[in-house]
Amino acid sequence: QTCPDFRLSHVAVPTDADGALRVSGVCALSGAHDAPSALRLTICHCGQRAVIELPVPPPPVDCFESPLGRLLEVQHALLTLRELKATFWDPKQVTELAAAAACDAGIASEYSSL
Repeated sequence: QTCPDFRLSHVAVPTDADGALRVSGVCALSGAHDAPSALRLTICHCGQRAVIELPVPPPPVDCFESPLGRLLEVQHALLTLRELKATFWDPKQVTELAAAAACDAGIASEYSSL
């Protein structure tokens, strides 16, 4: 098990109204780090705590050239745009970061066009 990005080692997020929790991330693999092998979730509610560990299978070799890889890339970019709007207070910074994220993913949005 690895945590290549220190920001992913501890994240506290509320669930959606229906109780769903959505996580998304990017792991830039290099020779220095292995791919994550598990995702550990600690769920706390009304003083009770549950730890759930989910295995993360390695990506297929051709994942990034497949339609599934593109779908995951676009979905992650859209989630990133939504998160930027919710967490940054400076609209100018949101615009800059969102435009960069949308352009990197190659999608048209309110912050970018193709």
